[in-house]
Amino acid sequence: MRIAPRRRLPRSARLLPPGPALPCSGSPPAPSPGGGSNYLSARLTGRTLEEAHADILMELDHQRAELDTLTRRLADVVAPQ
Repeated sequence: MRIAPRRRLPRSARLLPPGPALPCSGSPPAPSPGGGSNYLSARLTGRTLEEAHADILMELDHQRAELDTLTRRLADVVAPQ
């Protein structure tokens, strides 16, 4: 096995440190590193897998629609017609 030498990324390709979380209406706050299991436990307790799956898909659809709305509003602000 050969290991490629580690290359230093150009400055423009490096990741920036995360900025402050921007809350969206109706969405939960950004999870902490250990908070994912608590979030899932709170959401899934007492439900069947089918119920949880349907609820998660419905929430994804809602959030996609919200993202589409926000994207359209942003496009209107950046490049008004």
